Amino acid sequence: RLVDRAQGVPSWHQPLVRRPSLSQRAIRRLSEFVAVSLLEELTARKDIDEDTARIVGAAVRERIRDEPAAACDRIGEEPGATPRQRAERLHRAGKLDEEVILDGLGKGDRPFVSAALTLLAELKPDVVQKIAAMESPKGITALAWKAGLGMRAAVQLQLRLARIAPAKILHPRNGVDFPLTSEEMAWQLEFFAG
Repeated sequence: RLVDRAQGVPSWHQPLVRRPSLSQRAIRRLSEFVAVSLLEELTARKDIDEDTARIVGAAVRERIRDEPAAACDRIGEEPGATPRQRAERLHRAGKLDEEVILDGLGKGDRPFVSAALTLLAELKPDVVQKIAAMESPKGITALAWKAGLGMRAAVQLQLRLARIAPAKILHPRNGVDFPLTSEEMAWQLEFFAG
C-alpha cells in the first residue's frame, strides 16, 4: 500500500527503494515512477529475481532515453544546460517553486537545488553553499524560509541538501509552522552572509 501511495510523494522514494526487503511486485511498481538514480539502486538489489531485473532494467533504459528530452520540453531548455541555467530558465518562466525543489532533491540533483535556492532567496551562491556545508539545521530552515518555501521543504533540505542526521533536524511546529521566529531566521541568514 505504501508503494502505491508513494508515487506522488518523492520524499518516500529513496527510503522505499532502500528498504531491506521488498516484494518483486513492489520493486516492479517502484520502477514505474522513481528517479533514474533510484532505478539503478533497484537493479543492484540482492533480492531481485531475474524477471524483475529485466523489467527494471528496461525501465532504466527507457527513462534514461526519455527523461532528458521530456525535461527539456517541459521547461523549454536545450539539452546540456548547467544546473544554474536550468534554474534561471525555470525562475524566469515563473516555474521555480517548492515542487521543483523537492523533485530536484528526490533526484539527488544538489547543484540544481543550490542554484534554485540562490535565485529564490536572492542570496549569493557562496552563502547557500556555506549554509549547506555547515550542516546547520537552523541555517537551512532560514534559507528555506527566505526562499519562500514551506517547512516540509525545509525538512527535506536539511536531510538531502545539507545531509543533516535525522536526529538533529528541526521539525515543524504544529506540523507545518517554522520552529524559529522571523527574527531568528533573519539573524541566521545575516550570520552566514557575514
